This record gives sequence, C-alpha cells and structure tokens, in this order.
Amino acid sequence: MKKINFTVKEILLALLNKTKTQTIRPAWDIYAYKKNGIWKKRQPKFKVGDLAKIMWNQRSKSNKFCRNCGTGLGNSVIPEPFCPKCHKPTSDFFTKTIGVVKITEVFEIEMRKLKEDTFCFIRFPTHYIEKDNVVHALIQPPEKEEELAKRDGFKSVEDMFKLFDKIYDLSTPKPFFVYRWRWLK
Repeated sequence: MKKINFTVKEILLALLNKTKTQTIRPAWDIYAYKKNGIWKKRQPKFKVGDLAKIMWNQRSKSNKFCRNCGTGLGNSVIPEPFCPKCHKPTSDFFTKTIGVVKITEVFEIEMRKLKEDTFCFIRFPTHYIEKDNVVHALIQPPEKEEELAKRDGFKSVEDMFKLFDKIYDLSTPKPFFVYRWRWLK
C-alpha cells in the first residue's frame, strides 16, 4: 500500500481528528530541480481508487508522537511523562500510522505569488473523481481558495499560501497535484 507522509505541524490536529481530506503535492521532481535547476514534470503518484496509509514523520526513529506538537517520544512502552519540546503531558500520544484512506479525486492546480502577501491558484479544468465506484473525468468550475485551504487542514488561506511559499517559493508559478480522499480507518 502506498503511503502519504506528513511532518507539517500546522495540519497535525486536522490529521488526528480526520477533518483533513486532501493533500497538495508538487507536480514536478523537486530533487532534479534542486540539483540542476531543470523542471521535470511527473505523473500523479496516486490514481482515483488507490488506498493509502496516512503516516506522521515516517522516517523518524520514534514510533510514538506528542499529540500537541508532533514531537517524537521514542519507542518505550511508557513514554516520558512530559513532551521534551512543548512540556505537555504525553499520556495522550499517537503512533506513526494515523489511518487508511481511499483516493476519491485527483487534479492539478498552479499556485503563484502575485505580489507580497497576495497569492492565487488556478485549477486546471480536467480532474478525476470516483462516483459509484466508477472513475469519471470532469470539467469542474473554479473552487474557492478557502475551500482548498480548509480541506487541506489549514486554519486560513493565508496560512496555507505562506507555508507553501516558504517551502516552494511561489514567486514563479508552480504546478501541484491535489489528492482528495475518504477516511476508511
């Protein structure tokens, strides 16, 4: 089963309470771009109907994490009583595997920074959606930025765009895949 890994603390609560129902991922090979500055478009990692494990900090050696800040708590049967980072009680921890989802929609968007603190996204017209266990190609009307940010687990559009700008530098337009899902477990 394929995995979707998360490490961004801004969306941790939405993952844990399972209100996050999508993820936005680069539609280009980041490593090739960082290595030699060449944009290499890639195919979507997921198709409609695929199952995926939702993971937190998959590469960490820890198997238990603080529910408040996402910090690794090690692998002991009983974790330390307080988180070393946020100092909250660790009695309510979570493990790496948060749940299993079924991909229900896949589409491409482009994000860019128009000017300082002004961002926009463009949704490409065709995307794929599962309805009654059949995959359909649809032309969708534009979606509001607020809906995109909410489904992705952010508190506001500004928070989402600022994080993406910090990670991916949206001063030049960049393509992204949006994967939407339904929680199974």
